[in-house]
Amino acid sequence: MTLPDRGPDRQPRRFGLYAPFAILLVGVTIWSIIWFWSRGEIFRRMDAEKAALARAGYELSWGSRNVGGYPFRLDLDLGDVSLRAPGGWRLATGAVSAETAVLAPGHWVMQFPGDITIAGRDGAAVSVRSKILRASFSDADAHPPRISVEGIGMTVTGPTAANPLFFTSADEFHLHSKAGPDDQGAAYIEVDQARAPLTGLLARIADGNPVTLIFDSIFSHAGAMTGPDWRSAGEAWRIAGGRFNVRTLRLAAGDAILEAKPGTLGVSQDGRLAGSLSVALHAAPRSPAAIELSPQQSAGNITVDFRDGQTRLGAADIGLSPRVF
Repeated sequence: MTLPDRGPDRQPRRFGLYAPFAILLVGVTIWSIIWFWSRGEIFRRMDAEKAALARAGYELSWGSRNVGGYPFRLDLDLGDVSLRAPGGWRLATGAVSAETAVLAPGHWVMQFPGDITIAGRDGAAVSVRSKILRASFSDADAHPPRISVEGIGMTVTGPTAANPLFFTSADEFHLHSKAGPDDQGAAYIEVDQARAPLTGLLARIADGNPVTLIFDSIFSHAGAMTGPDWRSAGEAWRIAGGRFNVRTLRLAAGDAILEAKPGTLGVSQDGRLAGSLSVALHAAPRSPAAIELSPQQSAGNITVDFRDGQTRLGAADIGLSPRVF
């Protein structure tokens, strides 16, 4: 019996064996190019922003910078960071760590592991120390950008007159902003269990207890809040007719709770709050007697006035009106 001629032996094809590895190698190469390009883009944008700030009169500097996090993140580490504003204000810290995802480079999460020094125009400085201080930033083109700041275990040391914050310590600090529809923006501030150098009527109401403050508002004409610095942006917003629609304003200290009804506030030419709100004082048996009330007012219906740079609760002057810019 004769067998059919099978022809010459063929070598087994190995394309199917090597193809996945080749595709993986190409993918890794392309991804690595994207990552290193993104890393270089961070440096380029930082340099461009530094130059833009310099043209506006700011001085931004850092002692060192590095970007790591390959392959999926971009981790930025800065050392000896300093920012000086045209008016003389200066902000400095020893280190800043920030990270973003390669596929979502517009959303940054930041950590501030060291103390932050805040110096005023006269050179007087305070130091802010936190157990945890972190922030997130996104939607840079929105008005306002989406910003969140969280501080845990904060203490502020230095001259009281140089302190831009109203407290010397706080268990928690929260600040949030985001853009909304119809050229509106939202702002939220919460300070929990804060120690503050209160005087006069507020000191009597607090009676030595830590203070908790909550401020929640919607503000109009958010798109007008632009300018080379915060004061210029605030002034442009004021001129455009910007107003705060206060949804929540609550101040609690021990048993005393001072809570405002929803209302509208503006800003005066010197950058301080202006307007009036109706507030109620709850659960403070010793406090109402310390407040000078008109015949139309009671502890459940008191007017707080922000006028001529001063704040008045009922007929009592309780200090300067809060500065917005």
